[in-house]
Amino acid sequence: MKGNRKIWWIDRRLPPEQYDAIAREHLRARVKVLENGCWEWQGFVHKEPNPYGEMSYRGKQWRTHRLSFHLFKGPIPAGLDICHTCDYKRCCNPEHLFTGTHRDNMLDMRDKRKMYQDRITECPKGHPYDEQNTLYVRTKIGGIARNCKTCQRASQRIRHRLQHGWPPKLAASLPPVPPGFKLVKVFVTGDETVSPLSE
Repeated sequence: MKGNRKIWWIDRRLPPEQYDAIAREHLRARVKVLENGCWEWQGFVHKEPNPYGEMSYRGKQWRTHRLSFHLFKGPIPAGLDICHTCDYKRCCNPEHLFTGTHRDNMLDMRDKRKMYQDRITECPKGHPYDEQNTLYVRTKIGGIARNCKTCQRASQRIRHRLQHGWPPKLAASLPPVPPGFKLVKVFVTGDETVSPLSE
């Protein structure tokens, strides 16, 4: 014992069935059963955005949900992910786990809005990622990224002003011109005046 923590060690020379039985006991001893049935791993957990538990098994580090599936349900088929029906990454209850392709896993996360990007509700400038202000674009590697329409319009406005000879500081600092008005540029004095188009 080290404090209140039990030190586990399994002799690798044991028969596979006996070794796995001890490993299952080890895993069950390190979880807390929640009201919804989840087995919440109480050992080492990775930081966000992937707070999965981790446990040593046969000299290698395993994610606890993958190890739980392996120990309680059998070997994981090659090329498949282990997915959660409960969507709780620290859970290692084998009854909450199922196999699926990586694509299946990503689509399931997207449909349930569990992707890491879904937790970010504003762009770096503070504009909301809502239906009116969000532009979805495909990245060079085939993924999907979100762009802020307000920031994109501001970037286009600044680039257009620079192409027409605006001083860089003024191009970036002045807000867009309200509809029905024009911007009168006086670069000699550095002043800027907004006036109605009728003038």
